[in-house]
Amino acid sequence: MAVSGTLTHPPGDAWPESVRNVLFITADQMRGDCMSCAGHPVVETPHLDALAKRGIRFAQHFTPAAPCAPARACLHTGMYMANHRVITNGVPLSSEFTNWAQEILEQGSIEPCMIGYPDVNLDPRPLAKQDPKLQRWDGGHLPGIKNLSEGSLMGSPAWLREHGVAEALGAQVMAEIEKPGFVSWNGWQGDAHWLATPKGVHGLQDA
Repeated sequence: MAVSGTLTHPPGDAWPESVRNVLFITADQMRGDCMSCAGHPVVETPHLDALAKRGIRFAQHFTPAAPCAPARACLHTGMYMANHRVITNGVPLSSEFTNWAQEILEQGSIEPCMIGYPDVNLDPRPLAKQDPKLQRWDGGHLPGIKNLSEGSLMGSPAWLREHGVAEALGAQVMAEIEKPGFVSWNGWQGDAHWLATPKGVHGLQDA
């Protein structure tokens, strides 16, 4: 499961009393009922349950699309798949469409930030032909969002060992993480585990 979190906060040290901090979490490859607070008979999610208790859970929310990128494009733009035209993973989101982050940024009171990835392919038309963003599967992050995990080693095997997480995960899990082709939650940033595609195919692929 891939998870990205979006945090909005005022730029600099300013914090107007009228501005609230908003944490927006999206999870990939997870059914909406796979939480114990949603009544699932087997799955136990105490931390998500605690968040749901303190926040808002939309129990009757339905996604307009099933694949990752189309669903998130709907979520980010507020448009149907037929309108934003991201019909499958890998299809770029046109720069002609605004999104919630750009709208918030234009107001100037808070700065949208994120950790993880939003699974959005950028419109290639405004970019240079050799732009490195065109050589990554997801193409980068949503326009208007400052990516706090850019260049971060968080989630890498070395980071997990340094912070004592590796021991908690166990040798079997760490062995899987260290296999070539494994991509961590921020692996799309250019992690060494990304594999080059076969000759004649452009871009990179996740093994």
